Amino acid sequence: MSVRRSAFREMNEAQLYSYTTVNLGGPKEEVRRLYAGVVRSVALYGAPVWSDRLSGCRRRAATLNAAQRLIAIRVARVYRTISYEAATVLGRFLPLDILVDMIAEIFFKIRGLRQRVDPETIKMLRMRASWRALRRWRERLQ
Repeated sequence: MSVRRSAFREMNEAQLYSYTTVNLGGPKEEVRRLYAGVVRSVALYGAPVWSDRLSGCRRRAATLNAAQRLIAIRVARVYRTISYEAATVLGRFLPLDILVDMIAEIFFKIRGLRQRVDPETIKMLRMRASWRALRRWRERLQ
């Protein structure tokens, strides 16, 4: 699957989601975050396969992040004029380009071990990758 198709699917899901929620009132935060998680799962399907194409091109990352901005605006219940960075911070989402890199890193490290991996090792790899992703996001925001 290509980055463009993934971004297109995420944009469609985001628009469907925005029709079902309203910025004022509407469902509680837990429900909004659940919807956002479903949209994010759809967008990240097959991420390790196309992650290298995303990291090499800013335009592709921007296309993918545009759809995430719509979701973050709905989850955070903010105005549409807010920036992408502010919307993801208030919505408590890692930017998708960073998240894709994190998922690919975990996938290829586990695959590279080429042996039966115990759950503790997987948990440790995920925790280290998430810390690196958060550090990357913090550096980008500064």
